[in-house]
Amino acid sequence: MKDRNSYFKLWLGLSTIFVLAIAGCGGSSNTNVVTVSVSPSAATVIVSQSITLTSLVSGATNLNVTWACTFTTTTVASTGKPTTASALPCTSDTGNIPANSTNTTVTYTAPNKVPDPTKFPLLQIIITATSVEDPKAKTTPATLTLDSGISVTLTPATATVPTGEQQNFTVNLTNDLQNQGVTFLITQGTPTTTIPFPSLTTCSPACGTITATGTTNTSATYTAPSTVPTTAALTIVATSKGDTTRFTVGTISIIQGGPITFNNVSPTIAPQGSSLYSIYLFLLRPPSR
Repeated sequence: MKDRNSYFKLWLGLSTIFVLAIAGCGGSSNTNVVTVSVSPSAATVIVSQSITLTSLVSGATNLNVTWACTFTTTTVASTGKPTTASALPCTSDTGNIPANSTNTTVTYTAPNKVPDPTKFPLLQIIITATSVEDPKAKTTPATLTLDSGISVTLTPATATVPTGEQQNFTVNLTNDLQNQGVTFLITQGTPTTTIPFPSLTTCSPACGTITATGTTNTSATYTAPSTVPTTAALTIVATSKGDTTRFTVGTISIIQGGPITFNNVSPTIAPQGSSLYSIYLFLLRPPSR
């Protein structure tokens, strides 16, 4: 009986040592987890400009990566629900990186103009770096957004125009690289989250007319209607042709105009022989502008 207990204790001890040995081997594993990220992780790029991105590789001895450029587009339903399409390879319309890039840095060059928003709604550029040492390693891409850099200002921003009369407006555009100018719209609509100012329905001709002038359409003449409409206030919208997401708005108020009527002249007699003499006109009602 004593020998049996001794054998049992010996077996238990050896089993414990074996388990600890296995645990020790597993705990001392030198396997590295490779991860890849891109810096900067997000950026806005002006059209025609470039940005250099850097790969950040950890857990690998070979720090080289392969680069890929893809893009996504997103449409928004009338309910406000967004739907993002599957990523596609970058093209000349979206901007691109050099083919077969394998260094630790890569340069993305934006296109010369903002891609057509009807073809590329809510466009995002995705730059991905993949580890050469471990292509299956986890990678976090960078997201780029294109910006035209265009800004639009309108002068004057507000105007009061009598019926039947005109008002000139001028637009100042910055970074309009293609010299495309603007489009003008007059409206009495109200924008929503899905219908911005440039997409509102015009109120012309009931609220007047707007006619673009100049070779680049950066000025326009507004003509008020012959009578004051039920709603006498309206909005003038100037939208960049180069980037329809860039626009500015102004306010027009229509008032009743009319002829100027005089009721008196002073003096009624001018001295004989005078070559210059001041005559004052007294208005029955002030002019409309």
